[in-house]
Amino acid sequence: MIQPNPESNTDNEIAPPLNVSVNPLLSRMAVGASQAMFSLEAWQTQLDGVPGGAEFMAQLQREWLPADPPDAFCAQLGETCKAHIAAWHTGWPNLWAHILRVTGYALRIAPEVGVPPDQAYALAVLHDVGKLEEMRTGEPHTQYGAHFARQQLAGHYTRPIMNAIAGAIGKEGQTSDTLAHLLYDADKLDKIGAAGIVRRVSLTIRPERALSMVERVTADLQTFPPLKHRAAEQMALVKRTFTASFIASLQVE
Repeated sequence: MIQPNPESNTDNEIAPPLNVSVNPLLSRMAVGASQAMFSLEAWQTQLDGVPGGAEFMAQLQREWLPADPPDAFCAQLGETCKAHIAAWHTGWPNLWAHILRVTGYALRIAPEVGVPPDQAYALAVLHDVGKLEEMRTGEPHTQYGAHFARQQLAGHYTRPIMNAIAGAIGKEGQTSDTLAHLLYDADKLDKIGAAGIVRRVSLTIRPERALSMVERVTADLQTFPPLKHRAAEQMALVKRTFTASFIASLQVE
């Protein structure tokens, strides 16, 4: 049985504007949330030969940063998180792709704020592990994620570090501003740009609904907040510029 999509209720999609059209590139992105599109190579294959695909892939390559685990513990933690979200929901690949991109952003920003790469990796790879559980149990994914993080990190980090990571994921009152701000920036960055577009459009398998997904990215662009760190703002500027240009390219005269 196909489960509800983890990121979108298609019955509540925003109607696309009348002066925008679906093009072959958008149609090719509509692969469905269950497809394993969590690598640049997968998207390169999918968009190869499509008009505008090369330009789009060039931007996606700028945005999709490496999310390599910095040590053996992080490598195992990543596998544990992947297995956990893949356990029951058919749409887990879309969520995993998001988690990997957020992890890449977090690793890029971390040196600016003095967060060790292993802690940045753990924070990001764990941050949405409860997203699908929220659909099943109703427990807020931030609360579930904080509990899951404490289970996985106990015995590896000191209690203060473990609680700081879990607290940032759970948005707890006594959390570290440094880790909370790092996660905030990394998570927001995946809402716009080429990554934000493929994240949303790939949720559907129906090309005619692709524009509704673009509308969500458009809304995120219009309300995109200031970020906390210089490296994040630099990435956001590139992403905002590309998003606006891409949306303009869809306009029908």
